[in-house]
Amino acid sequence: MADPLSVTLAVITLATALKDIIELGQKIKESFAQVSKNLQNGKRLAFEMLDTLYKLQKFCDEHYAVLNASTEMKIALQKLAENMKSVYMDCCKLIPPLPEKRIARFKITFNMWKNGDKVEGLITELKNHINGCHTQFMATLLVVVQQSNADGVNILRREISEIRVSDQQLSAFAGASSTTMSKRPSSITEGVISDMYLRVQINAINESLTQLSTMSIQYVAEPQEQYVLPFQPLLDTSFLPRDRNALHRDVVNRTLEVQALLQNHPSTLSIQDGAWEMVNLTLGLYDLNMYEEAAEMGLWAVNLFRTLVAVHPDIYTPYLIHALRHLSRFYQEVHDLDGAYTAIEECVEISRGQQTHLTPVQLRIQFGGILTTYGAFVSVKEGPARSLEVAEEAVKVFEDIFQFPVPLSPDRPENVLEVDPDFLRKLWSEEMSEKAICDYARAIRQLGFSLFDVGRVKDSIAARITAFTIFHDVCLRYPDSSMELELADILFNMREEAFRPFIPRERLLPWLDECIKIYRKYAQWNAEKHGRSLCDALWEKAYVLGQLERDAEALEVWKETIDLAKQLVADQIYLADVLYQVSWSLRTLQRHDEAAMMRTESVKTYQTVLKTTSETEADGYYDLAIDLRLAGRFEEAIQAAENALTQYRTLAFANPDQFTKKVARGLTTLANTLLSAGQCDTALNEGYEALALYEKLIHMDPGVVPQYIFSLRINASAALVSDNEAKSIERTKDVARHFRALSVQYQSEVGLGAADAELNHACNLERLGRIEESSRCIQDLLGKWKDTYGPVDTAEAAVLYIDCSITYACILDNQGHSDRALELMAKSIDIGKPFSAASPSVASRTAGSMYRQVHLLRELGRYPEALHASKETMSFVRHTPLEQLTDFVGSLHAASLALLYSTRHDEAIETAKEAVKVCRSVPMEEYSRKYKDALLYLPRCLYSLSAGLADSGNKAEALTYARQAPTYMDVLHNLSVCLLANGDVAAAADILAEVKTFLEKQLKSRTGIYTDLAVVLHSAGVLYCALGRHEEGMAAAYELSILQARLATVFPSLARQVKLVMDHNMKRGSTQALLQIKHKLECRHQDEHWPDNIHLQAPT
Repeated sequence: MADPLSVTLAVITLATALKDIIELGQKIKESFAQVSKNLQNGKRLAFEMLDTLYKLQKFCDEHYAVLNASTEMKIALQKLAENMKSVYMDCCKLIPPLPEKRIARFKITFNMWKNGDKVEGLITELKNHINGCHTQFMATLLVVVQQSNADGVNILRREISEIRVSDQQLSAFAGASSTTMSKRPSSITEGVISDMYLRVQINAINESLTQLSTMSIQYVAEPQEQYVLPFQPLLDTSFLPRDRNALHRDVVNRTLEVQALLQNHPSTLSIQDGAWEMVNLTLGLYDLNMYEEAAEMGLWAVNLFRTLVAVHPDIYTPYLIHALRHLSRFYQEVHDLDGAYTAIEECVEISRGQQTHLTPVQLRIQFGGILTTYGAFVSVKEGPARSLEVAEEAVKVFEDIFQFPVPLSPDRPENVLEVDPDFLRKLWSEEMSEKAICDYARAIRQLGFSLFDVGRVKDSIAARITAFTIFHDVCLRYPDSSMELELADILFNMREEAFRPFIPRERLLPWLDECIKIYRKYAQWNAEKHGRSLCDALWEKAYVLGQLERDAEALEVWKETIDLAKQLVADQIYLADVLYQVSWSLRTLQRHDEAAMMRTESVKTYQTVLKTTSETEADGYYDLAIDLRLAGRFEEAIQAAENALTQYRTLAFANPDQFTKKVARGLTTLANTLLSAGQCDTALNEGYEALALYEKLIHMDPGVVPQYIFSLRINASAALVSDNEAKSIERTKDVARHFRALSVQYQSEVGLGAADAELNHACNLERLGRIEESSRCIQDLLGKWKDTYGPVDTAEAAVLYIDCSITYACILDNQGHSDRALELMAKSIDIGKPFSAASPSVASRTAGSMYRQVHLLRELGRYPEALHASKETMSFVRHTPLEQLTDFVGSLHAASLALLYSTRHDEAIETAKEAVKVCRSVPMEEYSRKYKDALLYLPRCLYSLSAGLADSGNKAEALTYARQAPTYMDVLHNLSVCLLANGDVAAAADILAEVKTFLEKQLKSRTGIYTDLAVVLHSAGVLYCALGRHEEGMAAAYELSILQARLATVFPSLARQVKLVMDHNMKRGSTQALLQIKHKLECRHQDEHWPDNIHLQAPT
């Protein structure tokens, strides 16, 4: 069965209830139509009550749909109506109509006068009830709109703050319904309601003062005792920055006391009390972060003291100066810099006018403090030189008071962090107040700031350290005083980058820890005021730890900063900034997935707050793309890079001068990301657009040179792996052109970039089989090196020159000119060794030249020299740090083959095993992820190990290792040898056929491969005949004899090299199986017939 009350309320509409209430309010007002003068205050309250009812009606009309659906709202109105009926009936009894007869009229008038206070109390309570309904309705509406309309919430908050109440308690202000308030949104906390209530009280004070200012009153009373005493404006202890709730209660009590003072008849007494209280009230509001209210009340405090100064200037002027100084600070917090500057300027002018040789010490201290504040302001208006002038005057005032100078000029730079210990002793021996000593420290601190602004860095440090020493001493004498915050501020401001030559980063950490300790304590008492400072200090500590490469510790501090920012800092942009910084730290630690996760959260936070295209969000997507690429999440990275580019293009459309370079940067990052994803052609397209933009930008903004160079390198990298031959070659050629053009005007920035670009172009030609063109490019580069790039006298030049030499040597070797390649490697070794001890990069290139020298000596049949060179190489790589692990493996591989060719099989096997072990190590696995070419070293090392085992007679194990090697042409021939040694003739012949086909294709550009092809043809011919495939065997033998004859005629040196390789191959233990098969052949198809004009010398 339905509740009767609910049924009744469902029928009654909100409009009907409001109409009845308005009628009751009008009747109450009419009951005061003809009352005596002693009830005029009650009449005024009745009029105000009706006006409040009209405001409630207007609010309900504006939000009718939501409020009409609320049964609770109707119940609240019903209770209000019942209360109004009761008040109306009581008013009718207490204020009956006046009769005609005089005696009766007198009796009723007397009763009305006697009941006046009771009537006023009834109307006041009714008005409070109406205000409570208004607030209750707003809270109910906030519950509905908070999730869908944040702007609506803010509007309603403003409406609540505009409610006019007198001095009713907060519970009445918040509304009578505890049920409604328990359902309020989480954002409408008790603190928010308390602040609203306090703002209402401030508005009431403002109204009272406004009315007071319109009245013509003469203030003639004598000053009160507190003003006659010597000037000593100490802060009331109730405003110590501890528990915010307690502070809030204290400030509310202050507002009520001020209201009580102002509600009395204006007099000199109330103005004196009010002005004194107003100063303390403004400071309390300031500590509550209610800066606008502090500024509003601060202005009234100044005006009140101006009024008092007009009567007794000698007594009240110091207090006017005091109020003006605080007002300047309040204006600064609300970003009214003009108002702040005007206030402090007047403050200085008045205070300076009071300074004579008879001025009391307290007023001189006040003047010094004012100059300190003025020094901070004047820097913005009149420049740092004027600021320093004012700051020095402030310090001079205190020096004259204390009668000794500040020690600010250390003789040696290392003394910059030291303070004369006698200074503190003298400071406290002068029997000055703690405030005077602290003001002296503040003046010295401001002097430090001003000195820094004019570039006197060391003197700035000395001043700040002196101020720090004073504050630190004060805090030791007075623990838990508010001076701790000033101490923390000084410590925090010692982080200036310009201080680093004098203050090591390691020295900063204990200072920051002390700073964090102080801010953490105060943030527990007042998170709103000090939470941001705590997070800032943690941020700086994390940054310093990162600078010291203590990245894991930095990351932990960043994580704490995130947690605290979420709890203590309302600014979501700040939180996004912290998340952004954590991403950098994670990237440094190579924790790229986590970095991408943090960066994603940061970007989403920026999106939530900014809502429109912004540089901040675009930069976020840009860095997110890099994090995702480093994490190997290429598709997501491409999407992020495209988002960044889209936003940069939008921004550039409105402001091309500022954002075109970011479009170019975005294109480069997109190209790099596409390259990592294997989309080389698309990367080349994006890279081309980036280069076109940079080619134009460089004429307008030389600052883009580093980004331009990076873009050129990305273009070259994409070209070097592209399968599109025409586009690839054209791009490396174009990159070289860009570098040459850049180096004309920006040689210091480009350095050897043009030479590197030409080398890349030559390598690209070689990669695509255009060997002759590649050879000419490198020959030209090496030939003009000295004239174009100067002597090879730096590590950077040595790296590039050796790279060129190694590339050219490989081409020469592949073309059969191993002797010329050997000369190049010898020269490279001579160039690299002097730089190798100090440069791992050069050491790697030197090692690369050394082990290639070993290979070349072996290929030329100079086995003893190869063995000796391999020993030197291994000694070098074992005792010299190398940049690239592959150069160590390459040296082991070369040494194992040198030992093998010298028939030192056991040593060759052990060396090869070490090489294989390194190839399968974790460091090599990680290295291979970044440098894919490193994967080629394992099969080569397995080949040398298998060959060594085969030559030593261990056929089965040799075959095992040969089969472990990935399919790679350099090692397939060895596999065929091992298969043959283990009796599988057919499989060996099939592999040789595959190798032969591959080598014949390579001969078009690499004539040096004839050495390998000759060995394969000889082996294949023998096996074919052994298998009865005599026609194929005869063809292989004929092809070998033609090869020998042609080389003997056109390339004798290569012909000799082929003969050396074949002779050595016949002497290897692993080829004995082949020789045995050959000796058993009766067909005689494989008999050797070398041309008569080949004369061989025995290997030395």
